[in-house]
Amino acid sequence: MRTYGKLRERIKAKFHTIGAFAKAWNKDRSTVSNKLNGLAPWTSVDIEDTCKLLDISLEEVSEYFFY
Repeated sequence: MRTYGKLRERIKAKFHTIGAFAKAWNKDRSTVSNKLNGLAPWTSVDIEDTCKLLDISLEEVSEYFFY
């Protein structure tokens, strides 16, 4: 099961908390937590939105989602 450690680090660096990131993304904190814990899938739209919020370039996407 993936835990998206590098993505968590990026979220904390930019938003400080998962809750603040969830609010910026207009999602429930539990939804974001489930995705980060590998309990819910990431859609292509989720990935695109997350990359925009976290300033992740196309070249970096695989480092955060498809390692």
